[in-house]
Amino acid sequence: MKQIILLISAISISMASMAQQTDKLKVLAGGIFNMNLGSASSTTNFTSGSSSKSPSLSTFDLSLTPDVGVFLFKNFALGLQMEAKSSYAKDTVKTSNSSFNVGPFVRYYYKIGNIAPFLQLSYGVGTVSSSGTNSIKGSVLGVGPGFAFFFNDRIGIEALLNYQHLSQTTDINAGGLANRKSIGNNLKFNIGLQVYL
Repeated sequence: MKQIILLISAISISMASMAQQTDKLKVLAGGIFNMNLGSASSTTNFTSGSSSKSPSLSTFDLSLTPDVGVFLFKNFALGLQMEAKSSYAKDTVKTSNSSFNVGPFVRYYYKIGNIAPFLQLSYGVGTVSSSGTNSIKGSVLGVGPGFAFFFNDRIGIEALLNYQHLSQTTDINAGGLANRKSIGNNLKFNIGLQVYL
């Protein structure tokens, strides 16, 4: 009987400490590391029956997205996140891109024991530098659901499915062109590590 009481007490203390991870004024810090390696090619078919195949394109992407935030209220966090990304592509010519953006994010968690689904909204502004072209200024608005699994009262693994709307302006200032504006959408799945202090 004594062992059962000790076991129940230990579980209760563990659950109580986990419940404090998203309490008011707690700090979260962590981020996501992402690496992609791939290749692609395309074939254009003409109505005459002939075709033209593009050279194979090899790609490599590396990104790091650290973040830090504070829980203003229980389960509601406000923070700052940065993304630094480098991309390389090679067919007949090697090209490289680097981007950096920074901006705020908000999250709302719904805790159930040692797991917590959450919703995140983020916004970032920054630049993209490409080899052989001028600097590109842009912004990205992101929203998506996530899921946190807490190993203990300090460390959690998080998965985030993030829809992003991108807006970019490229300064050209040549040949009568001032700039080029473009928009885009993408869906990213990220896994990262967070520390709760």
